[in-house]
Amino acid sequence: MNVVLADGSAIRVNEKSHPDLWWAMRGAGHNFGIVTSFESRIWPDNFKSYFVRVYQFGSSSLDALIGEVNKFQGVGTLDPTWLASFGLYTMNTTLSKTEATIIWVFIYDGAQKDAEPVLKPFDQLRPLSVDDFNVPYKSINNLIGGAVDGSLCQPDKTHIIGTANLQTYNVTSMRAIYDLYNQKISQQPELGGTRILVEGYAVKAVRSFKPEDSAFPQRDEYILTYFDVTFNSTDDPRIGFATEWRDQTVALWNAGQPARKPTTYVNYAAGYESLEARYGFEPWRLDRLRKLKKKYDPKNRFAWYNPIIPPR
Repeated sequence: MNVVLADGSAIRVNEKSHPDLWWAMRGAGHNFGIVTSFESRIWPDNFKSYFVRVYQFGSSSLDALIGEVNKFQGVGTLDPTWLASFGLYTMNTTLSKTEATIIWVFIYDGAQKDAEPVLKPFDQLRPLSVDDFNVPYKSINNLIGGAVDGSLCQPDKTHIIGTANLQTYNVTSMRAIYDLYNQKISQQPELGGTRILVEGYAVKAVRSFKPEDSAFPQRDEYILTYFDVTFNSTDDPRIGFATEWRDQTVALWNAGQPARKPTTYVNYAAGYESLEARYGFEPWRLDRLRKLKKKYDPKNRFAWYNPIIPPR
């Protein structure tokens, strides 16, 4: 990658040129410079369609649904022909005005006929609706609302965000988070656009790298979670309510894995989490990052987003 440093110099960063920075840029790069271009391994686009199935479920299906998703995902062992499965709690008042709808999306790199036998257990959980799509890869993000202009990435909004990383879903925690959602919406119905999202990916390639070979510390985290309430201003009187709701939700995610330390995917972090949760609990990681910060950005110019060293 080509990187402009804080002193204005432009350097080439790879395994042989500035290898120390090469380590840091992969996991903490926003602390060190601006990437102006990069080279990456890519694969030809064969223009085939990906099969996407979208389920909507009600409350009575939740516990069995999470159990089946755990079987589907495994613990970091999801077959890479499945790109991911995403779950979402949100209000759909056409289905219920008092309880959140549970949406679950499965994305398969192949033909619908090959995916359907795997999805049969979900068909048997009394879904409220089932919709199937066959789309090219570049359209998947638009379909699930994750594009830059999609609902999850609304600009010019105040986002109250919370997140935790998981290895598997705790059924009790997922039920408690759902019940809490319904309780909070009964108190503040206008916050029905709140999204509680979980993302389970195929991570075979992620796990194939040694954790110590880059600054990214979380190769044993297999599920990302995301709580998001949006407001039009920073002084909305409901922000305190939403912040408390966020903290309760994140606490429930973490309570479901009591033997593990709470971690946060840095690209989802809101800045209130500990540095260890974002950059790794092994003491050598932050020590190495701080030393590299002194070397490449001694004046801490790059301290805008989840900084290793907070600005003064």
